[in-house]
Amino acid sequence: MIFNEKLKYSFKANQLGPLSLTALTALLALLALFFLTQASPLMAQDDQPGQDILINKISDEIQSTTGLAITPGLTMLIRGTINNLRAEKGAELPWHSTWKFLLSLGLLLALFLGKDFIPFEPAQKFLMAGETGFMKLLGLLAFVSAVPDLSQSLSPALDSALNSLAPIIQSPIALASSDLTSSDLTSKALATTSEAGFSQLLLRPLASALSTIGGAVIFLAVWLVSNATNVLCLLAPGLAAPIIKGFRLTLVGLLTGLGLAHPFLGFLASLAVILICLMVMGWSFRLFIWGSLFSFDLIFRRWRHIDQEDLSSEGCPGLPAFAGALARKQIKVPKRTLGQLFFKNGQLFFTHKRFLFFKKTVAIQGNLVIGKTITAPILALQKPTGGYGQLFFFRLKQKGHEEYLKKQLRANSIENFGLLKGGLKAWAFIKSLFKSSDNLALELSPPGQA
Repeated sequence: MIFNEKLKYSFKANQLGPLSLTALTALLALLALFFLTQASPLMAQDDQPGQDILINKISDEIQSTTGLAITPGLTMLIRGTINNLRAEKGAELPWHSTWKFLLSLGLLLALFLGKDFIPFEPAQKFLMAGETGFMKLLGLLAFVSAVPDLSQSLSPALDSALNSLAPIIQSPIALASSDLTSSDLTSKALATTSEAGFSQLLLRPLASALSTIGGAVIFLAVWLVSNATNVLCLLAPGLAAPIIKGFRLTLVGLLTGLGLAHPFLGFLASLAVILICLMVMGWSFRLFIWGSLFSFDLIFRRWRHIDQEDLSSEGCPGLPAFAGALARKQIKVPKRTLGQLFFKNGQLFFTHKRFLFFKKTVAIQGNLVIGKTITAPILALQKPTGGYGQLFFFRLKQKGHEEYLKKQLRANSIENFGLLKGGLKAWAFIKSLFKSSDNLALELSPPGQA
């Protein structure tokens, strides 16, 4: 029972909104239609070789798109180089396969790879913040180059599968046409359209739309999780970042190896990766938003100058904040959900948009304190059992502006939290040891030498 409740809340906390639910439905429908194409009447049994080529092409494109979404830069560089070397002399190549683009991409990738060998970790983190922004640009370029190819491969299979279902779809239309009056010429003409015309008017555009949407959500779901690993590398200390990147490269190598062994093995492995990415799509999207703002504030040092607005004034949009760990239990908001803190009639509220569209506002009550941390300040709430929990945390640009936050949010005090609190306690303990040794030396020293 407890496990079921946790699973239910975990599914709700991920906020699999319209985009991710559509993606999951489209992916399952894609898998079903993928096998339906083998029994489609438009693909006769005597055309079995052509059918196998189509299935292998779909498997290759899905596996290739998955690998491209995981590591956009490296995969674009390898694919572009192979396409360029295989192309005939004088042939016109797409922009992502030209030597000019490939050389520029290779130099930038080498620059960001070299940052891992810099012994000064703050410089590494600064360059890593720039790398997260660069990877977002590469993700956009990879999306533009990969999704049309995947859509073009999926469209014939979906068109064929939908055509096999055409009689089932046409039956209700034919039944409805028997009740039409003779004056309703437009509806009667639509109802009596031939099967070929029905396919041209409805099924083929529907197959094209489904293939485009399916390709887009497959790429976005995997790329969001890949981007989340870039953010984790930015936060991870020491050797954790190379380990995360090594795991990501290993996964791409595994997908490529299975695809080379047999296209259908690559398809099944890619399908498993895509399903996992869809299940954590809400988490990865929230981490994407937070990581983008964190990198932007770090690169441009936004904490040096911020607009200090009065939250109680009319027209103030509110103070941006991310939901903390305690927010899941206290106000039923998933961690890292971006929203706004504002006052209304003397009461503090937090508002955010569920599924990106539906606005939700919750009241914040209790004893609040502003917490200082190594990175960004937090808004902590006193627990009934004692101690404080992280209710919200702010952007990096709010670092050093704790007094402003205390005044605007009407918090009780400013406290130290996390590693900062532990570090200060350790420093105080070390100072007390030296102070105690000095006092002991004064007590043991002969009179007149103190």
